Amino acid sequence: HKENFNLTSLIESVLGSISILIGEKDVNIIFDSSKDIYIHADEFKIEEVVTNYISNSIHHVKDSGEIKINVSDDGENITFSVYNTGNPIPEKDLNNIWEKFFKVDKAHSRAYGGSGIGLSIVKAIVEAHNGTVAVKNILDGVEFSFKIPKA
Repeated sequence: HKENFNLTSLIESVLGSISILIGEKDVNIIFDSSKDIYIHADEFKIEEVVTNYISNSIHHVKDSGEIKINVSDDGENITFSVYNTGNPIPEKDLNNIWEKFFKVDKAHSRAYGGSGIGLSIVKAIVEAHNGTVAVKNILDGVEFSFKIPKA
């Protein structure tokens, strides 16, 4: 069920809950948590999306890499994004990664296996909130994001 909650606090909580995973990598995580951003959504489901995006970025970040987490409120929509340095996703795979069980070619994938269903679940959750998901290659990395209406 939907309720108002602080998305910034939820992100901090997710980072705390996966701190062991973060500690296994030599990675710099950048997240400005100074601004509270509230959203009206299903908190449990949004936590699942945030956890998926962040844990995927940790699995795919290059050694000594960087992960940037950003959340913004434009008055109508909340946008959440996670960027990590590392191998780009092949252009031919960008649209397919949201499909259930789809995996990027072995030649391009990293050591992390995964089941291939996480992003399809993420897409379903975000769309159930009347939102959209996106992925793009940026410079030396990849950015995943979602945008959902604020209320």
